[in-house]
Amino acid sequence: LEEMETALLEWESSAGKASEDSEVINRVFRAMHTIKGSAGLFGFDEIINFTHVAENLLSDIRKGEIEVTDEICSVLIKCKDHVEIMIKALEGGDPADPKESASLVKQLNIFLNGGDLESASGNEASADGASSQDQGDTEKRYAITVHLDKNTFQEGFDPAAYLKGLSSSG
Repeated sequence: LEEMETALLEWESSAGKASEDSEVINRVFRAMHTIKGSAGLFGFDEIINFTHVAENLLSDIRKGEIEVTDEICSVLIKCKDHVEIMIKALEGGDPADPKESASLVKQLNIFLNGGDLESASGNEASADGASSQDQGDTEKRYAITVHLDKNTFQEGFDPAAYLKGLSSSG
């Protein structure tokens, strides 16, 4: 979380040059990926599901499919704060607000679908309530959680081969 915060603050202060600084973007991605993976080891599904959406956005940014904006950076900082609350809840702190989780996931999905928050809020306010977002995107994303037995690796299981097989399945 500290590394993610440091990188996000560097990203935010880069004043529009973040898209040129792939190392900062990679640091944010790796931090989010590590948090998701660590949560997966312990079966913390709420954290896994939340960070998965943020990781997808960061992955698309890394690939150059989504342009970095101040708006995206601001939402990712909120996501980092929200993940911190979720982790503290595991340690006995106050639980994360499910409405905040849903709101942040919705914002991340708007970015993933090529939109921005201002346009999206205008779409929500339209009389018919229909979104003008392109409905032609048929790409599906999945979160897969694998719980391994303590003897799994001794029995020859190769998670890299397993994941490669999954990725080739679409």
